[in-house]
Amino acid sequence: MARFPERRADSIETLLRALAGRRLDISDVADASGTIRADLTLPTWEDFVALAHDEIALSARHFPAVLRRQEQLLSTLAYSVQPARRPGIDDRLRWVRAQLLGVEPLVPESS
Repeated sequence: MARFPERRADSIETLLRALAGRRLDISDVADASGTIRADLTLPTWEDFVALAHDEIALSARHFPAVLRRQEQLLSTLAYSVQPARRPGIDDRLRWVRAQLLGVEPLVPESS
């Protein structure tokens, strides 16, 4: 049971890495003659990253272990995406690192 959050983070990372190389800007579906048959509104890359990260990170801002896992996830993801998809990841990575710098240690450091 203790590994449940870790497995969830692994699943999120796996799903984002699967999406990282895919074309997500599909909006129109045409038939063989080129006639538009469907106009789709699908999530963007930024939508997927926000869904996978933002709420968890905000909820965990006082939990260093969760923030470190988010940092690991974002760092790994940053190296596996196209440059155009990095800004949102880089912004979140900076936020997580800033939170980690501001988190109080659970055990006071000895003087």
